[in-house]
Amino acid sequence: VYRPNSVVVKFLIAIAAWNLGTGAFNPFFNAFFARLRMPVQQIGSVFSSAQFTQAGAVLLAPLVFRRFGLTRGVSGMQLATAFALVGLASAVDPGWSAVAYTAYVASQYMSEPGMYAFLMDSVPEGERSGASALNFLVASMAQAVAAAAGGLLIARFGYSPVLVAAALISVLAAILFRTLLRGNPPPAASDP
Repeated sequence: VYRPNSVVVKFLIAIAAWNLGTGAFNPFFNAFFARLRMPVQQIGSVFSSAQFTQAGAVLLAPLVFRRFGLTRGVSGMQLATAFALVGLASAVDPGWSAVAYTAYVASQYMSEPGMYAFLMDSVPEGERSGASALNFLVASMAQAVAAAAGGLLIARFGYSPVLVAAALISVLAAILFRTLLRGNPPPAASDP
């Protein structure tokens, strides 16, 4: 049984909040676009374009982490994700929605290499598989809760309030990542 150290526990708290925020919208993005009367082919094109942009953003992530450090870089990308969620909440036409969704996907996934690097650098090599398993367990559980709640809340209140709430939770995740982990930078990285 893997017993996480205090840095990993703090990391898991921040990751739970992060996945609660993003998990409220991710399973429903295609229904969001369908609600705007976007044709299925166009939804597929938006998704493909967003994935292509996401790949480019992930490749640029190391530059951000070198410049700002892991915790500041990750929390900054999480804040960018929150702003993109607010953009999605205010979107009323397919064009703006596509731009906001692309920004959302790019910023959300741009933070992941930094999160994984932080986690792996925070534990000895022999504990990495246990820490990784806990990371995915916590992330999956938070996403499941967020998807269930998000679906119920979208059906009752619509997308905009849920997206704003998801943005606020993402801001909380950014604050948690920055404050809980700032005093415990991994050995391979340093934050100013």
